[in-house]
Amino acid sequence: MGISAAQVDRTKILVDAGTIARGTLLDIQSQYALEELNVTNAQNQLDISYLNLAQLLNMPSAEGLAIVKPELNIGGDALLTATPTQIYNSAVSNLPEIKSAEFNVKSAEKSVVVAKGGLSPRLTFSASYGTGYSGASQRFSTLPTFQGYSPNGDITSSGDTVYSPLFSSGTFEKTPFGDQYKDNVNKSFGFFLTVPIFNRWQTKTSIDRARIQKMNADLTVESTKLQIQKNVQQAYADASAGLKKYNASLKAIEAMQESFKYTEQKFNVGMLNTNDYNDSKNKLIKAQSDLLQAKYEYVFKTKVLDFYQGKPLKF
Repeated sequence: MGISAAQVDRTKILVDAGTIARGTLLDIQSQYALEELNVTNAQNQLDISYLNLAQLLNMPSAEGLAIVKPELNIGGDALLTATPTQIYNSAVSNLPEIKSAEFNVKSAEKSVVVAKGGLSPRLTFSASYGTGYSGASQRFSTLPTFQGYSPNGDITSSGDTVYSPLFSSGTFEKTPFGDQYKDNVNKSFGFFLTVPIFNRWQTKTSIDRARIQKMNADLTVESTKLQIQKNVQQAYADASAGLKKYNASLKAIEAMQESFKYTEQKFNVGMLNTNDYNDSKNKLIKAQSDLLQAKYEYVFKTKVLDFYQGKPLKF
């Protein structure tokens, strides 16, 4: 926009001076109007993007929301501070999926030990202690006393009368709780030895199942490490390619700036038509856009490598 605005003013001066035709000014103004439209469309798209971001963050509106552009200093050899192997080793030590898979292996190992325990004899001990209380329980408060003998109506084979002892009636009272607690105590204890001889192969099946789970856990760890290794190698290759693309874009923008400067000088003295001028300017704009895209693509890819190394996200 700045280049086009300055070119419109410069062309007006040349038209007023009669150096170039008015049609050239109209072409430049048309191009400027088109660029203004592109800027408006881009601003509308930016506003929609802010709105989408606010909705993703569950914010009531996008008002006050702004994206900060960090200052990024890209060094040519920044990528080479760590090799793919070093990055992979850091990833294996830091990534939660590896830790989770390794803990699953330890859990499976414990399951095998527990399953094998089914083959061992079992010695168990049990003990109990209890007492009871009843509200209907009674005891003698006064014991019966002996009163003598009295014929009971029976006669022996020899004709003698049979006598039975006589006792006075005793009296009863409710048995106190404390006495019942002591009198009703019952205790038991025992040792039990169980030797597994045959249990329909249940123990063997449990051991085999636990071993299979252990093997699956080991395979999960290896497959997870292999996938991480592939991801690290791919990320490193992407970052390397991103650095090369960025350096190439730097060279391209330098060349296009010199080329456009020469083109602009020729256009200002009437040695170049509007179409060729706009073509050169569009190439410069594209080179600037390519450089910006290459820059942030490279930064993103290096941050992926930082993630695998357990580094915090910072700029």
